[in-house]
Amino acid sequence: MKRIIGLLMVFILSCHAQENPILFQDPLDDTVVDGWTIPPDHFVDHPAYGKLYKLVCHGDRLDRPTPQVGDESWTTYRIEIEVLVEDKQGFVGLGYHVQNQDDHSCDVHFATWRETTTMQAMGMWGNKKGSFKLYLPSQREIPVTHGQWMRLRVDVGTDIANVYHEDVCVYTVYHLPYTCGGFRFWASYNGSAYFRNLVITQLDTGDIEPQLDDPWQHVLKLNVIRDWQITELKPATDARSGLDEALNLADETFKDVKTDDRGVVNLSAIYPNYSQHSVLAQTTIPSETDKTIRAFVTYTDRFTLYCNDQLVFQGPDRNWYNDNRQQYGNSRLIPDQFEVELSLHKGNNTLMVRSEVMEEFGWGFWMRTE
Repeated sequence: MKRIIGLLMVFILSCHAQENPILFQDPLDDTVVDGWTIPPDHFVDHPAYGKLYKLVCHGDRLDRPTPQVGDESWTTYRIEIEVLVEDKQGFVGLGYHVQNQDDHSCDVHFATWRETTTMQAMGMWGNKKGSFKLYLPSQREIPVTHGQWMRLRVDVGTDIANVYHEDVCVYTVYHLPYTCGGFRFWASYNGSAYFRNLVITQLDTGDIEPQLDDPWQHVLKLNVIRDWQITELKPATDARSGLDEALNLADETFKDVKTDDRGVVNLSAIYPNYSQHSVLAQTTIPSETDKTIRAFVTYTDRFTLYCNDQLVFQGPDRNWYNDNRQQYGNSRLIPDQFEVELSLHKGNNTLMVRSEVMEEFGWGFWMRTE
């Protein structure tokens, strides 16, 4: 019997030793906890739940930095937290893979004015620019009951993140702009919520496998155009009525840009201080014969495509503040959204894109050929 008890104790201790180490934890009840880069400083006495951390955004943007913890050594980890959203309009969420410079991060959040909603993901480039239009919403909707606590969990990897609501995966986020970094809270547009019981646990790389399908997977290995050159930022009105209105293209200066792993030209990341601007982008398509091919595009805001100086596509406006946004996919990038015919001649063919941004929330475009 003593031998059995001894072996059992060894087993228990062994299991305990193999548990993933806790990187950080804070009950968020105004207890002083070391380790915060920016500590939480807004605690309130909730009539039912006692002392809690409360994040409130007055207006469109937060007027102060939010609590932040962790650094570039964090690559694969689990965030667990309880959230109680208030019954008012707004966005509240969590930032992960937070970079120390300029508030760059990945983000996952939810809108608090609907009874049922989807989670949203985005990259952050600077503390004023989100980019949810560059990412599709979550694969599953979740119930958001105002006045009730929700348990959120985010398993963060270098390539993906799985988001869980009450232990059910509702979102697998692919194509993350950053692969390491810390954690912070996030809110905008009058979002408000209480938080408690934050625990961040280190995970092994193999602990994180995608739980839901990638909506971009079917196009990633097709003829995605990844070699683009773009101009510097231009006024939004430049070349709006055609290339002839633009400056002499021979005098334009173009620079090479990298796309993300989907092939998206992410202008939000290249020009994070955009407001209402435009750029020109060009690429070359070689052809061994004269022929007509199909191309497929998606974009935010406004997009015009020329092939060998001929207008071939003038897309409908796809900004968020648009009465027709539901007709065109709620302003988000959607693979293969629009089909275009390109008449190619033998040799090199020049494609020229005019991309105009009308608002915030993300700016970019994507294109492939058949």
